[in-house]
Amino acid sequence: MSKKRTWIQKASYGMCLGALLFSPAESWLKGQHPIEAVTQAEIEMSFQERFPDPHLAHAVYLELYPEKTLFPERVNLESPVSAEQLATITTLADTPERPITDLTGIQQLSHLKTLHVEGNEGGRIQQLAPLASMKNLEHLTLRNEFIQDLTPLAKLTQLQSLDISMNRITSVQALQGLTQLQTLRLTGNQVTDFRPLKALPAIQAKDATYFEAFAQTIQAEETKTTGETSQLNVYTPEGEKIPATVASSQGEVQVEDGVKWLQPGEQQIQYQDTEGQIVAFLQQEVVGDKIRTTSVKPRAMTGMSAIQILDAQGNIIDQSSYTMMSGSMDIAKLANSDMIEEAIKRANQELPNTQKQRGTVRLPNGDWYVKNKISLLEGVALEGQEKTTLHRIIRDFIKDPITSADRVGYYDAIVDMVNDTTIRNLTLDGLETPEDSMSSHQNGITAKGNYSEGPNPQAPTAKDYLQNLTIEDVTVQNMAGSGITIDLAKNVTIRGTTAVTAPNHAMKVENVKRDGIIGYSVENMRVENTLTRTIGHNINGMDGKNYNICATMRKMEHPDPGLAYYVRYPNSRDVTFQHNVVLDNPYWEGLDGHSVQGMTIAQNVVVGVDRAIVVGGQDHSNVNTLPPDDKGYYYPSQDVTITNNRINQAVDRQTWQPKNQTKSQVGIAVWGTTHLAPGPRVAGYTNGVVQGNAIDAIEPSRSDTTHYGAIALKLVGNKAGTENEAQPQGMLVTQNTIGKAAANSVQLAGISSAGSTSNTTLAANHIGVIGSSSPAAQAVIGKLTHAPITLRERANTMIFQHNIMANQNAVMVQDDKYGIRSDMHLEGQATNQWEDPKDNATRQQDQYSYAITNVQWDG
Repeated sequence: MSKKRTWIQKASYGMCLGALLFSPAESWLKGQHPIEAVTQAEIEMSFQERFPDPHLAHAVYLELYPEKTLFPERVNLESPVSAEQLATITTLADTPERPITDLTGIQQLSHLKTLHVEGNEGGRIQQLAPLASMKNLEHLTLRNEFIQDLTPLAKLTQLQSLDISMNRITSVQALQGLTQLQTLRLTGNQVTDFRPLKALPAIQAKDATYFEAFAQTIQAEETKTTGETSQLNVYTPEGEKIPATVASSQGEVQVEDGVKWLQPGEQQIQYQDTEGQIVAFLQQEVVGDKIRTTSVKPRAMTGMSAIQILDAQGNIIDQSSYTMMSGSMDIAKLANSDMIEEAIKRANQELPNTQKQRGTVRLPNGDWYVKNKISLLEGVALEGQEKTTLHRIIRDFIKDPITSADRVGYYDAIVDMVNDTTIRNLTLDGLETPEDSMSSHQNGITAKGNYSEGPNPQAPTAKDYLQNLTIEDVTVQNMAGSGITIDLAKNVTIRGTTAVTAPNHAMKVENVKRDGIIGYSVENMRVENTLTRTIGHNINGMDGKNYNICATMRKMEHPDPGLAYYVRYPNSRDVTFQHNVVLDNPYWEGLDGHSVQGMTIAQNVVVGVDRAIVVGGQDHSNVNTLPPDDKGYYYPSQDVTITNNRINQAVDRQTWQPKNQTKSQVGIAVWGTTHLAPGPRVAGYTNGVVQGNAIDAIEPSRSDTTHYGAIALKLVGNKAGTENEAQPQGMLVTQNTIGKAAANSVQLAGISSAGSTSNTTLAANHIGVIGSSSPAAQAVIGKLTHAPITLRERANTMIFQHNIMANQNAVMVQDDKYGIRSDMHLEGQATNQWEDPKDNATRQQDQYSYAITNVQWDG
């Protein structure tokens, strides 16, 4: 008997009892969550049986179980689902990771009003037949698919918006009867006759906001020879024939809009209507000899510094229409802001290339003041020449949040990014001195996707995320707020094009009072070859908790966190910080990840930072509105790799000369969480690898850092969901070099466990002489034990293998608890060695030390 049938039989008694107590059935179903309203007759089919495409089944499942979004491994497509449940779904979207390729079965979502599907290399839709009967649909997006035939949409008369961009559509005849259609997007198809659309509201609006059909690209089948003519007839909805245009060096427009070719090669004719809503191209292969060329010289500018506009291919198309005015007076700041805004609009009008890039705004070399925020438009790059600096002083920033949600404010910036945008080769300067106080409202670069709002939290859809943001060779400096803040975005690259050296650091964030670079709910984010320096603040003796570089998720300030709200703030995923130099944050953390699924921190240099590298979860331990059992840490980071980083190394200190010479509280801290997720209290362990790092100059000296050391571990071990596998994914700490610069370089602990570890291996680490606390530290934290490896709290399950310790240490491992009586399960202790082998035979008793003596080790 199948598991499904067994479940049905086991459930039948409870269902019958429910029917007796609350009959008729309609009354007990009324008001229930759709997942609870399942009868025996309705659970005959599973998600995967109803929807052959597993990605469609997955999307439907998450629409019914949104709380599973953060833990996709818990999605069970074999579970039953009823027609009544499916009828509750009104909105559905796929994701880039799971693109829907087959719509079969979607007609079962009988009350669906909004469908957003976007294909990629993972798969694309070809047939729309399953949509033909879905007459409740109001908003339909089918972007980047392989759709050719729109006939199944002909009777969807309730459609108000339709986006079928980036497909293979040649005819729009089927859309003629969609009289409620307010918005229509057809960009990236092969349509040349738009006359069937004339009566639609989207057309009557006469506005590209409601109707656009850019990049209708037709490839000519027949090769032409220079001197021959090509022609394409393109008609507007009103029936007007759109004239042809061509570069004068490539061809000549003839009578009836034919184009005579003058040069061989891949050529192109453009057709653009007067409303700016339709752009079509005929791409033509031309052979033969060049007939005539025309030399085009740039127009010289006199007396003004010009802004250049480039198309998606990098050709200058305008270098005279927009200029910058020197000076810091308001008249110059306002003029520059207006000119940049208009230049961005112009670049945005260019046709996108295959990477969705439209055009570039290139600012002139020099120092320029702006009054207002620069808001990029989709597909536009903003770049400088040689050394271009934009200044925006703090009093020109809007002091109140631009927007706010769940009591989190989102503030003004010098530049704001949107989809497919780039900032490169610029300096953004807020002109704040290091002594000035911190303020949230002056920031360098911001980018924000669309978090949902309101009392019914929803997980973001693919459309809610920003996509493809690049920040390259940019300096952000002297800000009262943060340097770079990215919210809800995928495919984010922040990098220097050259390695960071003392004389050359093309990408830099320096002297900002809040965070240097921070990403909230980001996926596939890379920060590399970047210098961050002088980060954070201390006001009235209180240290700010700010990061040099961080990936995390928003921590709401909602009056009742109710933790279910976090479905709208997903974990960050697939984050890489590598080849960066991280300096001078005496207040908090350098490289940081909170609740990140898949994080790599590799080959970075960290000097002069209070807590060099920290990976953990979300702290709700002090939220007074939560019940006591719900207080704690949530959403552990998982699949963490921390390798080959240099922390407080003498050579780096000599190279970079950091102002902060105080020892760090910790080199690398990896902590899991007390709660895996909202719900029953289940610990969330962090798994991964900490390997090949060199760590010096560490002294835990504060009341909240007594469990720290060069490497500090807590709640690490088996990744959730792998506990019962033959080889569960645990934590490996190996080949790290700790405290070798000098005796007592690291104090209290080389590797410290704060307890509750599982499947954790410490192997082949080389640990120098670990000193006791300094008198100043002891005045704060008291006198604690010190050793190469310390076990500060109970419940450690660890394997020790072939670690090497300096002979001057009194013991190798210090257990502050009580061995197996404190739930310690430790193996491999005898494989550890002293640096000088002469002590291996005579100092076996010094391999470990306990708080009591009558305990057992397996040794």
